[in-house]
Amino acid sequence: MDKLIEARKIVKRFSGNAVLKGVDFELLPGEVHSLVGENGAGKSTLVNILTGLLNPDEGELRVRGKPMRFDSPRDARLAGIHVIHQELTFAPGLSVATNIALGALPLRNSRLGRLLGLVDRDEVMRRARRALAKANTAIDPAAPAGRLSVAQAQLLEIARALDGDFQVILFDEPTSSLGPSERDELFVNIRRLRASGIGILYISHRLDEILGLSDRITVLRDGAIVASGAASEFDTDRVVRSMTGSAMRQVAARNGKPGEVVLEVKGLSSPPHVEHAEFSLRRGEIVGMAGLVGAGRTEVAGCIYGVRPVAAGEIRFEGRTVAPKSPSQALDLGIGYATEDRKGAGIFHMLNVETNISTGALARPNVARRFTYGTSWLKWGRLRALAAGLVKELNVRPPNPKAIAGTLSGGNQQKVMFARLIAGDLRVLMLDEPTRGVDVGAKAQIWQLIRRLADDGMGILAISSDIPELIGNVDRVLVMRRGRIVAEVAGEDVSEDRLMRHMV
Repeated sequence: MDKLIEARKIVKRFSGNAVLKGVDFELLPGEVHSLVGENGAGKSTLVNILTGLLNPDEGELRVRGKPMRFDSPRDARLAGIHVIHQELTFAPGLSVATNIALGALPLRNSRLGRLLGLVDRDEVMRRARRALAKANTAIDPAAPAGRLSVAQAQLLEIARALDGDFQVILFDEPTSSLGPSERDELFVNIRRLRASGIGILYISHRLDEILGLSDRITVLRDGAIVASGAASEFDTDRVVRSMTGSAMRQVAARNGKPGEVVLEVKGLSSPPHVEHAEFSLRRGEIVGMAGLVGAGRTEVAGCIYGVRPVAAGEIRFEGRTVAPKSPSQALDLGIGYATEDRKGAGIFHMLNVETNISTGALARPNVARRFTYGTSWLKWGRLRALAAGLVKELNVRPPNPKAIAGTLSGGNQQKVMFARLIAGDLRVLMLDEPTRGVDVGAKAQIWQLIRRLADDGMGILAISSDIPELIGNVDRVLVMRRGRIVAEVAGEDVSEDRLMRHMV
């Protein structure tokens, strides 16, 4: 069988450091080949080479047996390779339909239309409806792409892939913001693509997806292949051992006792996404929030954080009614929020890690010396020490506070965003998909840190599409459906089946 892609002895260096060390990889027609590894293992670098964003320093790339060199993503697309990146790459100012057709906009079937390059808008809409139907989503093709949620934008990217005539599709964390039903629909599409002979390169940190979907699995660690073979040869423990060099650690159940109510929401409404939502959060408590895409979870957090208008209802913080009109007002109160969109709103890409983390601590009284007339001097020594400590504690890679945040892998950018919030003086922390795109080892570290913060008295609201992760780490789970909190499940009643019944 001809190999769709074959990478031989691929080496890539950055500033003299080898990120890929003689990697061999192949993809066959009609298979799902999963690539796994911790953040910083080299997965994104290999994908960037396969899709024309980077060239290898050594080694050879072949497509259907022919040596290839991609000098741009366009070259890779012309060779039949499409990638759906973890960090979404759509044009927010254009419609959903136009985004789907970008790169191959159909022209009007007339001499004048072809001469002037006039776009056939009707054909754009027809193609979009067809692609969205293949992706099993009801997104309006005429809607502005910039108004889509992160999960809907992920489905838009999938529709773009389904619209083209590609032999290879690379999925990089495609389910990171999808709910269970949307994820199942995606898997149906992937299996349909595989049955048609398309080769699928699949990257995910969710090991249940890897083991359930893959035909083959390849594991990267520190830039080298450490394990590869048929998926039937792997189980969870072998994948984790290959990724990290050690077995997966079990997380102990929480034994802490929550304190008094620190945050209370009564009759909160923000049409059309939130309708009469009510819940409370206690000090030292970790409360999960589950729901399908569009249920209103992110919008509830946005109301509390001052980024969404509140039409009705009341927000009470530490016993008094509050109405934050901006994130700065929420932060001044002691309420923090970690967005699910780390690329668009989570970190300062052009600043280094140290500065990113330090911005979260500027309100601390011990890091600034204040003078008359409102002036102050920052105590950079304390800020640097704080940032360096969090870099070490969260195992940010590379462990260099001077590294530019935008050059880090997606999972390490997530850690930097998380560290910035921890650096602040917060009493409530809302986390939207806190381990999105984070490897299994880093997930454990982040949840251990969340538990430590709760043990120190912070109230935590964790919004997540990863139901098993919520079940294993929170005290109770709130379930949202169509803008309302329809159930609260705690103790022995918390199960994946029970939560899904409430969600649907």
